[in-house]
Amino acid sequence: MGTIVGASRWTKVGMASLIALALACGPLDRSYRRPLVTDQTPLGATRAQVKAWSLDHDWCAARTWDDSDEYVTCTPRAYEGREDDRIHSFFRFEGGALTATAVYAPVACTHAGCSLPIGVSTSLEGPPFIAFDGGLVARPTEAGRGAALAIQMPGDQRRLIEAMRTELVARHGAPDWTSPDGTAMVWDRPSERTGLFLSADALWTVETHERPAGPPGLTSGL
Repeated sequence: MGTIVGASRWTKVGMASLIALALACGPLDRSYRRPLVTDQTPLGATRAQVKAWSLDHDWCAARTWDDSDEYVTCTPRAYEGREDDRIHSFFRFEGGALTATAVYAPVACTHAGCSLPIGVSTSLEGPPFIAFDGGLVARPTEAGRGAALAIQMPGDQRRLIEAMRTELVARHGAPDWTSPDGTAMVWDRPSERTGLFLSADALWTVETHERPAGPPGLTSGL
């Protein structure tokens, strides 16, 4: 079971000034290029390195498991009744080395309440990416592809997915696989497998990075 190991005092800040936060997968970087969690905590980094960098760059420790850690941006933001919209980063380690990450970024609603799909739900504590008693699963990109949504995305979600996709395309080229509804996509590269997904409750985007389990193209068989 995850254990709370640290927290910061929750504060409320305006949505408009932190739209960029929802697009970030690293520290609060104001540059045009969106930082990724793997820029400063690359796959293969030690658990101690990930912890030291995170705590030194406006991330607060949250839950920890035997082989997984969670950090959250220390300053939350609030809008439309959602009082804690911090980014959540999950890390998985094997043999002391980082093998996978998953970053949850909240969708910024631009109108009175987000339009959500009916009859589906997920959370930061549930599948497909997070195991309640173990933290980040070993292959989050593959898990996300297997659980891709078949819905028509509302406008706010579509805009955020597109913004994040554009940066990943600039870094890695076109995705190797995209779901029919555009709610999930996978980049399958020799050194890293990357995924971008809309969570089942449509309140989060989930960006995953992991070491490939085999030769490039393995995900095409999922």
